[in-house]
Amino acid sequence: MNTPPASAGEDIGPLPPDLCPYASVWHPRTLLDWDPKEDPDADFNRSRVPLAKRVRNLKVAANANARPEARLVSLAEFHETSKNPSQGAPTWKYYAFGYWQYVDIVVAFGGSLKEGLILAPNPTIIDAAHRNGVKVYGSIFFPAGSDEDHRQQLRDFVRKKVSGHQVTFPVAHKLVEVARTYGFDGWFVNQETPASRIDRIGADMRAFMAYTRGLAPGQVDVMWYDSMIEDGSISYQNALTDANKMFFQDDGTQVADSMFLNYWWGADHLKGSAALARKLGRSPYDLYAGLELVEKYGDLDQVCPPGKEHRVSVGLYPAQRASMPSLGEIDSMKLEEYYRKESVFWVGPNGDPSDTTGATARTGVARCIPEYSPVCELPFVTSFNTGHGTDFYAQGDKVRVGGWHSLSLQDVLPTYRWIISGDGAGLTPSLAFDDAYHGGTSLLLQGAVEAGEPQLLRLYQAELPVAAGTRITVTAKSEAAHSLHLKAALAFTDDPTRFVLADLGDVTSTDWQTLTADLDIAHQGRAIAQIGLHLSATSATVAHSALRIGQLAVHQEPLTAPAAPTDPSVVSIAAGATDRGKALRLRWKEPAPTAPVHHFEVYRTRPKVFLAATTNTVCHVPELLRHGQETTTALEIVAVGPSGVPSAPATPAPTVTWP
Repeated sequence: MNTPPASAGEDIGPLPPDLCPYASVWHPRTLLDWDPKEDPDADFNRSRVPLAKRVRNLKVAANANARPEARLVSLAEFHETSKNPSQGAPTWKYYAFGYWQYVDIVVAFGGSLKEGLILAPNPTIIDAAHRNGVKVYGSIFFPAGSDEDHRQQLRDFVRKKVSGHQVTFPVAHKLVEVARTYGFDGWFVNQETPASRIDRIGADMRAFMAYTRGLAPGQVDVMWYDSMIEDGSISYQNALTDANKMFFQDDGTQVADSMFLNYWWGADHLKGSAALARKLGRSPYDLYAGLELVEKYGDLDQVCPPGKEHRVSVGLYPAQRASMPSLGEIDSMKLEEYYRKESVFWVGPNGDPSDTTGATARTGVARCIPEYSPVCELPFVTSFNTGHGTDFYAQGDKVRVGGWHSLSLQDVLPTYRWIISGDGAGLTPSLAFDDAYHGGTSLLLQGAVEAGEPQLLRLYQAELPVAAGTRITVTAKSEAAHSLHLKAALAFTDDPTRFVLADLGDVTSTDWQTLTADLDIAHQGRAIAQIGLHLSATSATVAHSALRIGQLAVHQEPLTAPAAPTDPSVVSIAAGATDRGKALRLRWKEPAPTAPVHHFEVYRTRPKVFLAATTNTVCHVPELLRHGQETTTALEIVAVGPSGVPSAPATPAPTVTWP
């Protein structure tokens, strides 16, 4: 695998001048010294979002050719290994991944000999993945290099501690501690350092991985990369073979939960791998055939042959390069190009997962993998927030001018991007950044809906129970008043492809308006399998030009706010990036558990400006700017529930004094 770009080291020490917390990265020896109670960044690196339940209903899969056997792991470099801000940053230029419906595991890939070899994922990545039911792994990378320093890192990693008859691996205990402390699900082990000169390295690595799995069975996974063989030499097998099987399954011992196969395989490699996995008593779908997206190795149709059982699972590396420039060239990233390329890669060149005609060997994943959905609990609320933006909006008001990113704020995005049916030219859906209800994006529908030619937009797969009082609420605005009539389009699990319409009403304003439809009592006891919108013209002569959906909710009770956070405080203050700014570290306590909290938002007041957000109770503000000649600035910290409704501000309001 390619080595990520290197920058400064990441040793535990005093707070940096800008107070920015960074994702944790270690060498084996520094990991042994790590204590989260003494690490000033540890609290900032914790995710508080549990792994969500998700469902897959093959009756409503977008693409008729998709099959359920293969899984998919995505290895992505979200940032350089070190100096990786824990809680996001004031720029939209970031890999704000959003096609979670096709992914089972995401690996936050990184590591280098200089920066550190063991990289924990950012809490923002964990938050977004877990909300979508996707596991997250950190990465352990021993790069190619035959000098003694490279080999010593391996020795430190697998070093044993012997006490009487008991043999333990101290680094394994720390890996499990990190995963549990930060709230992620496992580790990807990429060992590419030639190690044939290290005695018993193959046996020790095998024992190390099995030991790690045994410390937290079913809680901390291990994925092995097809690189080293038993004698310690590097020999890419591009398959599961007798030379590397001991790092996957060693007789009756499961050594790794899965294996990522190197990229130079063909159909015969995959067939042989599947056969050997079965012979070992393992699923062939614990093997992930690597597709290399820069050098362009691998072919989806060989992993998932059309019309036939999938051979093994799918592995992607480096996943972000399907749509982004290299990390060193991220300043050249263009927003529209990024989303266009992401769409081509995941759903094919037609922007429609049901029609992947024209997809190449490494695009159109939807033709192989059917969608999952985490839309399983009420209330379900989305503001179509992608987790980054060029501005920030709160309840329809623009409260930040300028870019930002934090995947902790990402909503569950539409399962089907995009499937729209009906007569006439119809509408083109997209996620738009020039206006939003809450966050940085809205669902924009551009085009025409002529009288007598309604359009039906499929949005979400779901498994939502319908009880008394269940309703659907949509917040929308139009560029042409009285131009569209909206209905909720719902299908139910007992008849999942037939849509039932519930009337929402006319979109009558160029400002945000909220429309609600109560579900008929006849649907009580059923479960919603699909959620969409039905759009029709209200005039025989007016064709619609642009409709925005700012929020969509399926709920029973009215959408209410959680209680306010308590005991807010400014923990640290430092000079900001400009002479009129300051960087802050804040802390508060969770509100009383009257209602669940989705995340917390931080604003300055007079004027109100969005500063930062997190799922945690600690927060870094990159820059608070002084307004005019003010002598103090009051901060507003609010809890935002799953409903999207903010709490009252925490009191007393923290303040910052200016000279």
